[in-house]
Amino acid sequence: MKKNWLLLLITSVLVFALAACQQVDPKQSYTTAFKKMLDSKIYDFSTDIDINIDTSNLTGVSKEVAEVFNNADLTVDFKANKDTKQSQFIFKGKFSYRNLSMNFNVPVYLDENKKRGYIKLDSLIENFGIILGPSTVQRLESVKGKYLEFPLEKGDYRSQDTEKVKRLFLKSLETFADDFPQDKFKEEDLTDKEKQQGTEQRITLSFSDKEIKDAYTHFAKQFGKELNHPIKESDLSDLQQELKEVKFKKFNMTTSINKEKSLQHLTTDVSIGVDNKDFQGDFNIKFSTAYNSLDRKVKFEYKPEEDQIVTMDELEGLVDQSGREEINGFTK
Repeated sequence: MKKNWLLLLITSVLVFALAACQQVDPKQSYTTAFKKMLDSKIYDFSTDIDINIDTSNLTGVSKEVAEVFNNADLTVDFKANKDTKQSQFIFKGKFSYRNLSMNFNVPVYLDENKKRGYIKLDSLIENFGIILGPSTVQRLESVKGKYLEFPLEKGDYRSQDTEKVKRLFLKSLETFADDFPQDKFKEEDLTDKEKQQGTEQRITLSFSDKEIKDAYTHFAKQFGKELNHPIKESDLSDLQQELKEVKFKKFNMTTSINKEKSLQHLTTDVSIGVDNKDFQGDFNIKFSTAYNSLDRKVKFEYKPEEDQIVTMDELEGLVDQSGREEINGFTK
């Protein structure tokens, strides 16, 4: 009987020890998930943007504009394939100002191989056509459902820069992970919903005002060197002076990580106190990103066909012709 109890005790201790060994280090999980995301070739995610500006010291038009952003709904959907050099943004937003409201959905498709980008025109015409006048809007009906083509300047250079920045960010991430103490990475309790969604860990990393400002100036200098555009001492001095006029009251990054050590959600919550001649108050912004997939096949729904493409010259021709007709009608 004693042998059985001893065996049971040893077994329990081993099970407990193994379970303890399987507890993932929050710091390691955080950096591993970020590296996995940055190393991915294919992205599909959506980011909600919430802005809140302190209006207590604002008046007139400045206050009205701030309230427009405070009440706005903003979302950016993003897909990209690094191997094929294709990407797609969809800018979505709802704004209201006095008796006017705007609800836009603007898809943008980029093809770095062709060094061309394409903007779907429907929402732009619908929301901004009133500025152009009724005659112009009527003519622009002919380009609804079509895409405005525009050049991607220095496309090859842009791709090279992206890779350089990525390598620098990875290196900085490794350095930052080593330098930051373990207790900076706080593991949060999971909700029932997160558990049902397969979330394994939720980790929050918080930065102080000094840490953010030091990182900001450090990255500015390092990015400049990496891109062969070193930041001038005068510009660095101006940057440091501008940073003195703000205080980062909060800068939290919270990640939800699944069992495959991939990011599910990333929420960046920032509160900045500003004190300068133009504005005194708090500026708050929150980015809430949901990663739909990483390194899985994506479809670019807004890649235009040849007969859907409108050049800038063609669009300007429609606008100019309408403008001339309105002037002629006014002068008759």
